[in-house]
Order: sequence, then structure tokens, then C-alpha cells
Amino acid sequence: MCEVLDRAEKRGEQRGLEQGIKQGVEQMILRMYKNGYSIKQISRVAEMSEKSIQEMVE
Repeated sequence: MCEVLDRAEKRGEQRGLEQGIKQGVEQMILRMYKNGYSIKQISRVAEMSEKSIQEMVE
């Protein structure tokens, strides 16, 4: 029973970490855009498609 709870806790921690990283990247992209970086520049830095960046900033 304890192993099951430990695995569930680890999965929860991993999901939380992944969500936090995703939010941080999105915030960075929005700050870059607001500070005058082009979609192309942001795309190169974030290693994401220009289309994905454009969708985020709209």
C-alpha cells in the first residue's frame, strides 16, 4: 500500500514540476514579446515553432 502512495506522490510531483516549467516558459515568451522581441527571435530562443509563439501572444 505504501508503494502505491509513494508512486502516486512522485507522479503528482512530476506533473506539478512540468506544469510549473510550462507556465514559466509561457511567461518568459510573453515578457519577451512585450519587450519588443520578434516572433522569429522568440521562436529561436524558446526552440518552438513561430506558429506556437504567435498563438501564445495573441
